[in-house]
Amino acid sequence: MATTVWFLVCQQPANASGTTLEQQCPPAERVQVQTTTEVLAGMQQEQEPFDYAHATAAWSLAFTFVVGLWLVAKNAGLILSFIRRG
Repeated sequence: MATTVWFLVCQQPANASGTTLEQQCPPAERVQVQTTTEVLAGMQQEQEPFDYAHATAAWSLAFTFVVGLWLVAKNAGLILSFIRRG
């Protein structure tokens, strides 16, 4: 059986200058969030290690795309300036 856990979240930033909870987070700004301990345990599991090969491939694709666009724009500018000069 799942254990239910409740969180009280304040939608406005807290001001810790000696004010009470009622002043920091009035009831109109409070939100209650319900979850279970199983969900919290699942959130604490280790993430997969960073895949450097995938990141390198994505970065290379983006870099090649930008350089390719730059070359197309530069050559288009050269062609247009050639046409303009006659």
